[in-house]
Amino acid sequence: MDDWQRSTQYEPASFASSEQVRWLWATVRGLPAEEQSKLLFFCTGSARVPATGFGALIGYNGAQQRFTVACVHGATAGRLPTASSCFNKLNLPAYGSEAELRTKLCQALSGAEGFHEGAVAV
Repeated sequence: MDDWQRSTQYEPASFASSEQVRWLWATVRGLPAEEQSKLLFFCTGSARVPATGFGALIGYNGAQQRFTVACVHGATAGRLPTASSCFNKLNLPAYGSEAELRTKLCQALSGAEGFHEGAVAV
């Protein structure tokens, strides 16, 4: 967890010192290993850390792409976190409490599986 947190970048950079980010890492550290793996998969498309650590994450074009937590301004109440796995990015709405962040993150992770290409209308 220390490597993950230390290797993360933030958008905007000032978001790193926010209450939201403190709540996020407290929540992630409190998750069972299986849920941490789900979060990693949700954000990166891989359930495993690179052998050389989080600083070696690779993006969609084969280049190094650090894990990023982005602040989503103006998000409507109740919005779930989203991810851009090609860019190793977690898009985190501004929540009013750590409990709300934990609930929404766990809800997003529990609903992150099961998409099937057959669900796309043609």
